[in-house]
Amino acid sequence: MKKWINSLLVILVTLTTFGTLTTHASAKHHYVVIPKSLRGTWYAQNLDDSSKFDKVVFSKYKYYWKDANNKHGYTISGKKWESSEKHVELFVSKRSSHGYYTIGQYASDEWPAWKKSHSYLWDNNGKRYKYVCLTEHSPLPDEYGNFEYTHYFKRSAWY
Repeated sequence: MKKWINSLLVILVTLTTFGTLTTHASAKHHYVVIPKSLRGTWYAQNLDDSSKFDKVVFSKYKYYWKDANNKHGYTISGKKWESSEKHVELFVSKRSSHGYYTIGQYASDEWPAWKKSHSYLWDNNGKRYKYVCLTEHSPLPDEYGNFEYTHYFKRSAWY
C-alpha cells in the first residue's frame, strides 16, 4: 500500500511539473491588432499647405503617420515589446459610443480617436462628391476649447 501511494505521489509531482513547464513554454505574447475597418493608406490635406498631404497607414499590427512637411514619419508597432515594460508600443481601444477607436502609443497622453465614415470633397466646379474616409478626432481641445476633426481619404478621392 505504501509503495502504491509513493508511486501515485511521483506521478502527481511529474504531471504537475510537466503541466507547469508546458504552460509556460507555450505561452505567447499578446499582440495588439488594429481593426480591419481602419486598415489601409489614407491621406488628408495638410493644414499649412493644401497642395501637400499628410499620410496615415494602418496595417494589422502597425500605425504609421507622416506629416507632409516632415521627411520621416513615425511608426508604432503592435508587435514590438518595450524592453523594460510588459506591453507592446501600440494601444488600441474601442470607445463605447459612436464607433471610434482610440489608437496611439502606450503610456502617452495623446490618443486620437478614429472611425470609418463618409465625408465630402468638392471639385474645381463646386460639385461635391461623397467618399469613404477615416475621421480623426483630436484627443485634446485647441486654445478655444474646440476639438478638431480631420478626414483622411483614399488616394483615389484626391486624384
